[in-house]
Amino acid sequence: MYKPIKDVHLSKPVEELQKISTTDAVNETIKIIRRDLRQIPRVNYDKIHVRYISLSVIEWDQILSPKGLLEEMPPDGGDDIDTKYILGMYQPMKSPGIITLHVYNLRRFYWSVVKKLCQELPKYLFSRQDMEMLVDFIVLKTWHHEVFHHSMEVTRRLVDGQPYSRDEEPLAVAYSRQCLRGNTYKSNAGRLGHLIFDLAMEITFDAYPPPYKDWPKYDSPERLKRGIADFLQPRNKAFLENSGVPVEDLLYRLIPIEKGFSEQLIVEKAHSQTPAGESESGNPSLL
Repeated sequence: MYKPIKDVHLSKPVEELQKISTTDAVNETIKIIRRDLRQIPRVNYDKIHVRYISLSVIEWDQILSPKGLLEEMPPDGGDDIDTKYILGMYQPMKSPGIITLHVYNLRRFYWSVVKKLCQELPKYLFSRQDMEMLVDFIVLKTWHHEVFHHSMEVTRRLVDGQPYSRDEEPLAVAYSRQCLRGNTYKSNAGRLGHLIFDLAMEITFDAYPPPYKDWPKYDSPERLKRGIADFLQPRNKAFLENSGVPVEDLLYRLIPIEKGFSEQLIVEKAHSQTPAGESESGNPSLL
């Protein structure tokens, strides 16, 4: 007899949300999503069978595919975004900028990717480490994406570059992908750094709708570097390059910029838990 994971209803977005300020959005989000894993039965040597996962998650059969979930999502910039559908967003600087992680939707997306992995590997025994590191992967994917948007805003202010448009989105996806492929992340990933990591990368990044799905155009450091410079079009770019100044290299070295923004979580109002050391904002309105 398997008890479903408490409060995991993942087939649709929720309406009752609130914002919580934090100083560590990534780790707070990871902790919340990882709580689900404690309730999944394990077999020998801390392995989790696909069947146990499907029996433990309420509405397992109704969970959308990663592609289906991402097609629900609006662009992650602007002031009129319906946050019940987003994974994360960056609000431009009004001293400072704000990076927000939507915990419930990241949780939905995590289980959507897990379901797709289970379909691809029906006899695979997932280790607890696999499952935990996949949480990190999903949260960091979104975090790197939003940090890129912040970095681009700071850089365009410095060099009088072109304003944000949706053409910035595939650049942000390509940057996030490069961060996740970095040696530091993979060295701590155990078996996720091999079979599970590679398949999760394929499932996640193949799911993006337009214009995000154009990220392959920038899927190398050199192409991303060129794409950033071409997108920003800083004043005097041609003059400086003709004078031998490595404009593309200089712009690329500015990213990431990890100062100049505050952090927020969007959580379910009924089940929210204030991060340690922080108080609730008292404002349940959406961003």
